[in-house]
Amino acid sequence: MPHEGMSFHSHEESYNFYNSFGLTHGFAVRKYYTYKSRKDEVIVRRTFVCNREGFKKKQEADNEDNIKRRRETKCGCKASMEIILNKLGTWEIKKFNDIHSHDLLKSPNKRRKLRSHNKSYKDATCKKLIDKFSSYGVGPAKISRIINSASGSAIDVSDTPTMF
Repeated sequence: MPHEGMSFHSHEESYNFYNSFGLTHGFAVRKYYTYKSRKDEVIVRRTFVCNREGFKKKQEADNEDNIKRRRETKCGCKASMEIILNKLGTWEIKKFNDIHSHDLLKSPNKRRKLRSHNKSYKDATCKKLIDKFSSYGVGPAKISRIINSASGSAIDVSDTPTMF
């Protein structure tokens, strides 16, 4: 459990820790603020938040009847972790808020599909598969569904269907 004063060797290590904490508790994490030193442009403070922090910006449109809207995912959640670079050169938790304004996911399968926990897109084979589907004109949402349904199974990129 994160707590104020807890220290890390790098801000990446603290992000990975908070992301793992999010995975076990049923929420995704995103990087929010980064503060840099005015003297040497070194990062001195970072804030990580629940992916449901904030609210979606309302976009004005001329013809609102023809707009395909995405599902609202943000709900103003205040859960966050702020870290600072201390004088010893290590990162420590300055503020930690674990109060969510939404239900947390209980299913491990659903948790793994949250954006910060789904690392399959970084795999070289997966990147080739995404490029191949894109070249066939398959849209991003459909590609995501295909990859999520195939996660954990061996995928041979040379054997992708040509019907797309």
